[in-house]
Amino acid sequence: MTKREESITEETTARTELTYTSQELKKVELLEEHIEEQITVSEVVINSKKEDVKEEKTKVEIINKQVECFKKKQELSSKIEEVRQFKTNINTKISKKTHIKEESETQLTTSKEEVKIVTSNIKTYEEQLKNTKIESEKKIIETKIENTKKEETTLTSSIESLEKTISSVTEEITDLTSGKIIKEKEESIKTLEKEVTKITSEAVTSITKLPLVQQEININIEGSSTSTSTSTSTSTSTQTTTYPGVITGVTITGNIAGGSSTSTTTSTTDISVQIIEKQEIATKLIEESTRIKEVATEKTEELKEVISTSTKIIENCEKTISTNKEKITDLRIKEKEITTKITTATESTDIETYKKELTSISNQISTTKEIIKTETSKKTEETSRVTDSTTMISEMTQKIEDSAAEATNA
Repeated sequence: MTKREESITEETTARTELTYTSQELKKVELLEEHIEEQITVSEVVINSKKEDVKEEKTKVEIINKQVECFKKKQELSSKIEEVRQFKTNINTKISKKTHIKEESETQLTTSKEEVKIVTSNIKTYEEQLKNTKIESEKKIIETKIENTKKEETTLTSSIESLEKTISSVTEEITDLTSGKIIKEKEESIKTLEKEVTKITSEAVTSITKLPLVQQEININIEGSSTSTSTSTSTSTSTQTTTYPGVITGVTITGNIAGGSSTSTTTSTTDISVQIIEKQEIATKLIEESTRIKEVATEKTEELKEVISTSTKIIENCEKTISTNKEKITDLRIKEKEITTKITTATESTDIETYKKELTSISNQISTTKEIIKTETSKKTEETSRVTDSTTMISEMTQKIEDSAAEATNA
């Protein structure tokens, strides 16, 4: 083969290889373009999904914030109402606590006097036991000493309990009269109000995080105007609300949907209609105020009669309690005298007589104690009735004043 033929062969081979390489390179380029397109599409889809997830998460956060805001407002309203009720009933509370304190102090004084007498009786019985030689009488005296000591223990326990009650009630009365509790409650309301203000602001701001709302906060749609032989109208729509988390102001100006119209609607309200409506409302409020006043006045009179009757009953109870307390003191003195006589008596007949007298006195003391207990319970019940009636009268008076003020301001 000549050199020329070899050169032609080499050139042909090179051209063939170049063509093949070019074709393969083209395929690779097309494949790369296809892959890049796939990557771009995937990125778009992924970003879209991310935005959806982010938006859903934002919605959940907004809803949670709205719910939290609502609950906090409910908590504040409840707390305000609680403090209002507390202020309304504070005098009643003080009155009841004072009454409990007075009753406890009376019972404490009585119990202390009884403890002194019982302690003295124990000493007398112990002296009697030393001087008695008959076994049967010794057993009787020992039984009396045992029972009297039990009574002493019961009274001592009762005194401790009453002292704790008086101390606790005195502290509560001091807190109520000094206004300490009200100040604490009002401070808690102020703290709660700050929390409500903060969370309300957060709730209002939170909804603006939504993409759709962000686009709609300031909407200005400029519509095209078309001239006609009569006139062209431009409409304006304004929406405002104060609910937490809702857009506080969206204004749309221009021709809605880009349309035009030849008609114009004007809405006016005659001022006289408003005046008539207001007069009707005022009349209804005045009538309602008059009705409330009549019913409240009638009920107040009934409650005053109840208070008067209960006050008389309380006075009678106090007299009965005082009389019976004096009676118990006298009976205790007699009991001590007879116990001493039994100790010093030598004749069995006299001892038996003294024992019968002692039994009779013990029965009288028990009966008198029951009377005092019954009268004290009755007094407590009537005192509560007086307190409740007084509170109801105050509430009705306040209601009359409120309805009258509302009628006046209508």
